[in-house]
Amino acid sequence: RLREIAVRQLSHFGGKEMIPVLRNLYFDLGPKETKLKRYIIFALGNLIKHPGANQALIEIARQEKDPHLLKNIIFSLRRSKNKEAIKFLEEIINR
Repeated sequence: RLREIAVRQLSHFGGKEMIPVLRNLYFDLGPKETKLKRYIIFALGNLIKHPGANQALIEIARQEKDPHLLKNIIFSLRRSKNKEAIKFLEEIINR
């Protein structure tokens, strides 16, 4: 529970400097830690105005197998005006 609170706070108070930290933490988590992964996706979604957050979410989505987590990533990327994010979403639509 403490890790979940820490992740939420990182995006609010850490700013864009926390994007690589959140990304790396996501990739260090095991497949059963879906709740914390969801919090990381949400935290990166809060930072979506920064290109690094878009790139991190795209990298995560390309490797994530859990369809529920992929939905969360798509939900976060949908608010982005980043060209890479839009291109990625178009790729998903055209699959």
